Amino acid sequence: MKMWKCKKCGEEVGIRKGILYKLDSKKETTGDDLNFYDSEFYECSHCHNHSHSNLEDIADWEEDEK
Repeated sequence: MKMWKCKKCGEEVGIRKGILYKLDSKKETTGDDLNFYDSEFYECSHCHNHSHSNLEDIADWEEDEK
């Protein structure tokens, strides 16, 4: 399978995207977000090894075996 493979455990690496939401006094979201930019970082689906800036720091591209 073609995928970014974690250098630490060998499982697949993807990108995690998130938004920081504002909370009210009941700890519920108000619908307003506090982000000026969406946060995203690369993360292993198994061991959660991650990098905020460079995918190649934590993963290698793996081509299909023939």
